[in-house]
Amino acid sequence: MISKYGNILILICLLVVINSCNSINTISSLDDHPEYRHLINKKYTTNNHLVIFKQKSGDDEYQVGIPGKFLPKIEKLENYPMDYEDVYIYGIIPQGTEIEILNIIVENRLMHGSNIYIKAKINSGNEFKNDIVDVTYLSDYSKDKKEMDSKYVTEIIPEGKVGNEK
Repeated sequence: MISKYGNILILICLLVVINSCNSINTISSLDDHPEYRHLINKKYTTNNHLVIFKQKSGDDEYQVGIPGKFLPKIEKLENYPMDYEDVYIYGIIPQGTEIEILNIIVENRLMHGSNIYIKAKINSGNEFKNDIVDVTYLSDYSKDKKEMDSKYVTEIIPEGKVGNEK
């Protein structure tokens, strides 16, 4: 029969195993991946006001989200930071703000599969200018070639270039 201390030891070992299964096992860059490399260094302007927030789950990174889609509508946003369900809202990125895609990473987790994140720098706007943010929610993964979603952002085409030309 297992002693009281044996049961505690087994419980501690089980908790360590479960915790390690939730941890990130690898982080890799997708900057050179054929489905993503065309996005790197592209600049976009926002088509609408967007929300800057952080997850309460401990993720210490700003994310950009769409008002009314899992986040409150703009007219319901008041003072910042604002506590809202499972996020803290830090403010609004105004329509017309310029963002630049810096890199794309994939996090592989043993028990939860892979998550892809698109990191961008805010090049204009308000107090978030020069911040690095996660803009994954502004992307469109339904296409064969991954793109930013034209409902939320418009690509800035440099003078002398046409469309998706590099």
